[in-house]
Amino acid sequence: DPNRFPDDPEEIDKYLNQFPLFAKERPPKEEQSEAWQMVEAMESMVDPKVRAAGLKDNGNECFKAGRKRWNDAMEYYRQALDVGCGDLRMESQVLSNMALIHMKQQNYGKA
Repeated sequence: DPNRFPDDPEEIDKYLNQFPLFAKERPPKEEQSEAWQMVEAMESMVDPKVRAAGLKDNGNECFKAGRKRWNDAMEYYRQALDVGCGDLRMESQVLSNMALIHMKQQNYGKA
């Protein structure tokens, strides 16, 4: 039964990934569930600048929450850049924020 929660720990992530709320990553388009297709449709209705700014704001909140949330902040910042909104000022702020996290983590080569 495809709707039954798996017993095998290796299958749990794959199962949960079909639900956007619990997913660790976005599946490829050809593997997206109906729920993912609805998320994509809703995202396409949002102005890219608004979407990117929201992701940047989420990243900022994670950064302010402290060291334990810096990886989450980096992921939000990556997603903000992936939107490709064309707002060079906002994108440069996101890149600066990412560099700051790398500096604080002493990843100087990545900064």
